[in-house]
Amino acid sequence: ESRLRLAWVSLGLLLISYDLISLPLSLAYLLPSHPAFNTLDWLLFAFWILDMVSNFLTGFHGDGVTEMRPRKVLRVYLRGWFACDVLIILLDLMALLSKFFDSTGAVDDTAGSTKIVRAGRTFRMLRLLRLVRVMRMRKLIEVSVRLFDSLTSDVRVMIAKVMRLVTFIILLNHYIACAWYAIG
Repeated sequence: ESRLRLAWVSLGLLLISYDLISLPLSLAYLLPSHPAFNTLDWLLFAFWILDMVSNFLTGFHGDGVTEMRPRKVLRVYLRGWFACDVLIILLDLMALLSKFFDSTGAVDDTAGSTKIVRAGRTFRMLRLLRLVRVMRMRKLIEVSVRLFDSLTSDVRVMIAKVMRLVTFIILLNHYIACAWYAIG
């Protein structure tokens, strides 16, 4: 892979890590409503749209050959991550728009409190649907496997595997702690 693609994938890994940490915090209402977080959410949304476009333009390795023909690249992407990417982007868009309309007060207050209650329920449901973003974790695993394959030293491979396990344990504890906080 080129250095530019490697930098793009590394940025994607960083953003997936942010999602993995911030998502349970936002579901447990521990993440404060701050303009910086809202801006970061919009930047994440823009990154994943650009990532989707870049996937249409990125070749792949198959049968020992690097395939760069647009039609074949398109076919592989459409059969692979395309549906997942579209679903995540649409859910992100709905969540961002509902958060935007909720924060600007664009909810119709003339119809009484039932519309406000429904809007609150819808917003909570959209927050829960953001769990679909965790599907990006699969991409993280695929990239980490490719990175492990590129390591040449057995010691480096061992260190990387231990770091991956420790990170998994920390994330699992983070999710459990946020779930317990949300429950009680």
